[in-house]
Amino acid sequence: MLKLFDSKIRKYKSLRAMGMPLMTEVGKTLPTALILQAAKDFRMLGKDGKTVTMDSEDEISFVMDRAILDIPWPKERWIEHVCNHKIADYAPGEQAMLQAYSRAHFSLYGVAAVESGRGLWLRDLFSGQELFLIDLGLAATARKGGLFATRVVTLAGLNFTSGVGTPFPPEDGSRLIGNFTTLFERKKGTMSWEQMMRRYAPYFFIQYKKGRLGIEFA
Repeated sequence: MLKLFDSKIRKYKSLRAMGMPLMTEVGKTLPTALILQAAKDFRMLGKDGKTVTMDSEDEISFVMDRAILDIPWPKERWIEHVCNHKIADYAPGEQAMLQAYSRAHFSLYGVAAVESGRGLWLRDLFSGQELFLIDLGLAATARKGGLFATRVVTLAGLNFTSGVGTPFPPEDGSRLIGNFTTLFERKKGTMSWEQMMRRYAPYFFIQYKKGRLGIEFA
């Protein structure tokens, strides 16, 4: 079992080594207006419509993640545009990675268990689905019972984050779940659950910034 998991860790590190620079390159192809729209969604855009204000350099990752993966531009998300029209420009492994990012799922998860040096067992607090997330950093800092809003990418049988996420304490769960469940009841006639999660994903970041800045969750 240990050898099997060690091979998964090696595969995860290999995928990360390919995926991070790949998504950086995709980010360089984004229209400026799309980046500004993502910043606006996170309440980072100034009144002039041009100035983006961030509290830390890390926050650019949230903006780029949203611009690439969430926002229809005008009908296709940028990741869909790349997969549908530019995929031949990439090597086979990169194509698989891009397609995995296009299918990535954003949700609020509860930490069911932590495996030191490996990752977390997560439970989707909306669907009830459980999964094992490989993440060496989170395995060192997360605690059982905590909450984590993030986007999960699945490739080669492995689950990993798109690179961004926001933590919340257990007591915030009922409020966050209730707010999204109520919202979906109002929106379900016009959009799917997945579309709603993409559209309103910045809610979690904004809530985190409002009152949970003291939480450390690498």
